[in-house]
Amino acid sequence: MHGRSAIQIATRTQWLIARIRSSALGFNRRSAPWWWEFESELKARIALENLLRRMFAMVPMAA
Repeated sequence: MHGRSAIQIATRTQWLIARIRSSALGFNRRSAPWWWEFESELKARIALENLLRRMFAMVPMAA
């Protein structure tokens, strides 16, 4: 097979598949994918909401 072993071909194939998947998801070396910012913001909002719930759970309600 032109001097290439089956392992070299399999490794190259796996690399190409990973490359296609990452570009399809929007990952590249220059910038994060478009959805990354929204996902990070959502996680931050959920974490903040959980923190506030715990803080206010300790404070007695004013009557």
